[in-house]
Amino acid sequence: MLFKYCPPERLDILTNGFIRLTQPICFNDIFETQPIPENSLGTINISAEETSRLWDEFQRSPYLVASTDNEIEMAMHAESLLNIQKARFSTIAGIMSFSETHDNLLMWAHYGKDFQGYVFGFDPQDLPFAWREANPTFALRRVTYAKERPTLSLEEVVVDSPEGELLRKWFSTKADVWSYEKEWRIFKYLSNKDHVIPTETYPIHLVELDVKKLKCLILGPRSSKELKRAIRDICDENGIELFQHVKDATRYSLGTWDRQRMDYKEQTWKAAGMEDIGFKHGRSPAE
Repeated sequence: MLFKYCPPERLDILTNGFIRLTQPICFNDIFETQPIPENSLGTINISAEETSRLWDEFQRSPYLVASTDNEIEMAMHAESLLNIQKARFSTIAGIMSFSETHDNLLMWAHYGKDFQGYVFGFDPQDLPFAWREANPTFALRRVTYAKERPTLSLEEVVVDSPEGELLRKWFSTKADVWSYEKEWRIFKYLSNKDHVIPTETYPIHLVELDVKKLKCLILGPRSSKELKRAIRDICDENGIELFQHVKDATRYSLGTWDRQRMDYKEQTWKAAGMEDIGFKHGRSPAE
């Protein structure tokens, strides 16, 4: 099973049934999609004729939009050319990120808004997303973590389409400090979008999420009563298993309550006039 961490204000993912395809240029990691182009320590040592040929190939690529005259000068530097290609790719394709884990403390802190949000889980063999077209190149991929940035030849940067080995090097490799995320990614053309929200920079592209295909919803330890109530209603309406993470009584880890434990404790607390407390036992969502 794969999981998506969400802050509480993104309950609309479940209520409206849409999720974002994020363009690579919008990611927060400065090394994201930044392999090392060969000859990147200065001006590329190739002839003007070769530069012109490669740039012509770049412009003719079906994956890219038209260039401007100013960018031709930028093409003389490999790092700049890499950034151009990254920006180009961001006009045609988006990425959705998921995790193998649902109880990672850092993930809950970073993406679950300080443990206040929720996680949804799904079967990777039965994706809950609606695509209007299939593209096996852009399938679900595991992220590779490394200490060194991968290297791309100039030919790969300029000519290659964003697929195959290039896709792995460019969009599926991250620094090993992020390995705790245990990330998987789905790459899709933005033409698969169901809805677009205009912004001053890159528009927000949304695709349909089939909530009924979700296998579980997991509340954070700090989730509000309002969020619990809303998530519980969504689970009841769509036949989804409900869990809640809680602080372990002795370790720096999260335990899990299943629906039965949650209901029992809620009734007990109401009868005793008590607030929520931690409990370390219960069945895991991944079981």
